[in-house]
Amino acid sequence: MLYNTIVTSESATIRTLTPGETYTFLVYTRAADGKTESDPMSYAVCFAPAQFVPSLNKSVNVLGVTWQWQDNSVDNYIVIIKDSQKTNITTITTNTTQVTITGLLPGREYSVTLQTNSLTCSWGSILTAATYPTDVRNISFQTIGTNNMTLSWMEPVNMTGVDKTYNIRYGNSSGTWTVTSNTTSVTLQDLTSGTNYTITVVTVGVRGYQSSPVSTSVYTSRLLSTYTMGLIY
Repeated sequence: MLYNTIVTSESATIRTLTPGETYTFLVYTRAADGKTESDPMSYAVCFAPAQFVPSLNKSVNVLGVTWQWQDNSVDNYIVIIKDSQKTNITTITTNTTQVTITGLLPGREYSVTLQTNSLTCSWGSILTAATYPTDVRNISFQTIGTNNMTLSWMEPVNMTGVDKTYNIRYGNSSGTWTVTSNTTSVTLQDLTSGTNYTITVVTVGVRGYQSSPVSTSVYTSRLLSTYTMGLIY
């Protein structure tokens, strides 16, 4: 379909175009006689689609991408996902407006490129996302004293070499406190003897995303009573 617009200035506004379509513009200079024209200058452009609103659902090893699209001329969609090192690249082609990407690693950042292929042109949008970290494993106590204790845990699955920290929340009937550790162990200080403490450890990954909490409880040791004994003759 051809459209003609005549302007007397060096700009023009073209309306009622279809998003997701490629248009070719030919610009002529017309002389004052209204007949003589210059050779045309040609320019082609693909217009951005309307209602392109992607969203992400994420878990430990899955990213779900959903988007809105109201252009019926789209033939299919291509979703490309790369990890932050760009060492693993996955490409999925679909004719629906959603896709689930599985088999990802926990606690990593990914870039998601969503492309469309229509009858006349393609359009792309890049998103960034991250998966949640995995939980810590096997919390154990190395020492339990009257006013301190040292606990450790196993590194979360598939999180070796990934930047992460651990939030350790501990508390009793008097209150709750939180400390942070960069390693898989921590020593809790200033505890009350003979008191039950509930301890929860959470993995904190990229973007501050947190794993599910893992909890345990333990009593601190009691203070031994001191007695003074005397002999009577």
